[in-house]
Amino acid sequence: MKRTKKGITALFLLLTFTAQAQELTLDQLIDQALKTNQDVQISRLNERQTDAQINEVKANARPQVKLQGDYRRYLKIPGQVIPASLFGGPEGTYSAVAFGLPYNLSTTLQVTQALYNPALGLSLKIAKLNQDVSGLQTVKTKEDVAYQVSTNFYNLQTVAAQMNFLRTNIASSDRLIKLTDLLFQNKLSQGIDVDRLRINRTQYQT
Repeated sequence: MKRTKKGITALFLLLTFTAQAQELTLDQLIDQALKTNQDVQISRLNERQTDAQINEVKANARPQVKLQGDYRRYLKIPGQVIPASLFGGPEGTYSAVAFGLPYNLSTTLQVTQALYNPALGLSLKIAKLNQDVSGLQTVKTKEDVAYQVSTNFYNLQTVAAQMNFLRTNIASSDRLIKLTDLLFQNKLSQGIDVDRLRINRTQYQT
């Protein structure tokens, strides 16, 4: 809430200077606040994060495909020691024979599908609840920002109307002071009347 109030205050300080060049309606002020307020942006990011979590849970329920590959290149083919008599050699002797190819490529494809996973369903329910909570939080944050902007907007309207009223009173007081002072100079009024009007004018200025 403190962050929201700071954001609203900063917005109105900015709009005070902007209003010198253009007049903004309440809807325009609310629209700008919703676009620039950090709390609203954070709430929207939380919604996106929750959506991503739901997609992740749903992805775990889909068939999983796992592909692995293995590539080997032998500079020297490994050999095995076998009796030489297998190839017509003398008995009791052994020969090193290399079996295989210098290049070896193998691939493995694995497909799995979860037929029943209660934890997956529970995770999906929790993720959807989080999505609803995030959506409600975003709506609440927007409503709070709109309420603060509207309250400040109408407070400023009230202050502006009061200032205009005071300016009118000051102008009227100036006219009455001149008129009463003229009457006093012609001895048609008392000096205290002029002093009273000047005190009232000072109060209006204050």
